[in-house]
Amino acid sequence: MRTPLYDPGMWGLLIAVCLGFGAPDLPGAQTKDARQRAAALAATADEHAAAGRLTEAVRTMEEAERIAPAWAELKVNLAALRSAAGDYAGAIAAARDALRLDATLEGAWVNLGLAQLKSGDAAAAAETLGRYKGHRDAPASARAALGVALLLVGDAADAEHDWPVAEAAYRAALEADPAVLRGHYSLGLLLYKQRRYDEAAAALDRELAADPSYAPALQYRAELELDRGNVDPAAAWLERLTTGTPGHAEGWRALGRARLDQGRAPDAVKALERAIELAPEDPSAHFLLGRARSATADRAGAEAAFARAAELNQQLRDRLEQRVSGRKKGTRSGRIPARSGEQRAIDFPVPPP
Repeated sequence: MRTPLYDPGMWGLLIAVCLGFGAPDLPGAQTKDARQRAAALAATADEHAAAGRLTEAVRTMEEAERIAPAWAELKVNLAALRSAAGDYAGAIAAARDALRLDATLEGAWVNLGLAQLKSGDAAAAAETLGRYKGHRDAPASARAALGVALLLVGDAADAEHDWPVAEAAYRAALEADPAVLRGHYSLGLLLYKQRRYDEAAAALDRELAADPSYAPALQYRAELELDRGNVDPAAAWLERLTTGTPGHAEGWRALGRARLDQGRAPDAVKALERAIELAPEDPSAHFLLGRARSATADRAGAEAAFARAAELNQQLRDRLEQRVSGRKKGTRSGRIPARSGEQRAIDFPVPPP
């Protein structure tokens, strides 16, 4: 179950503290009565949030904040509610207002970083939450958010082929949160693209230790062994991949390649026919099928496969030329993606700030 950024019930404890020994000094006309009215409204906002009525919760918390504008903790909780409601700009503004009143409020820093992350500004989130780097006693929500922010920074650098910056960001993400989703995979894929095979294998193995069925990690673990000439281990990885994910076209294509290298041409034909069934316009699969059919003395079948591969390659070249000329948008192709190819989960479950 996803834990909300605004935690129903958390506010009740905060009210008790703030109305007791920990109450902030509220100047001028902001009397004890004003504090009590603001606290009552905050409690009502809590009830709305617990019932899933985020719009009402935000509106009620905003009213409480207007009554007690010097109460920094109100602004922290307003930031959390706005973030939960998808108003990230409003959440950022409320968190910054809280920090202007009290720069030591951890909840304000965490909510600011979370809202920046969810708004798509990973670099700003990484900078805000960077204060928690190396602090094992930091809030779990801060470490989790920092890990995701740094992964996104790494993805951006990877897309620009700035591999040193990407590697540094991925390693920092794993240091911030060793359990960050797909952190080891992202690092492993980056290392694989640089042909740093031993390091890549270690990173991918760590990803698979956490998620043994994660298909992209299985695929590139196998591709890595194929590149190193270790056909039998590669085939074992690919058997595991295609058994667990039978609709994985690239896995079947790679398995066909491995079977060819093992001298098992009939099995290669079966694997490649399955790959083409799943991805009919993959020229590499058709080309490999031509090789496999040649090895089984199916000359006519081989010629047909080679012809189809040539046709698809020409279509791909045409699309790329159109893309370069600006007449038509093409598609990126290639066995090795520029990045992980997976949308980062930034709406992740975290403990409340």
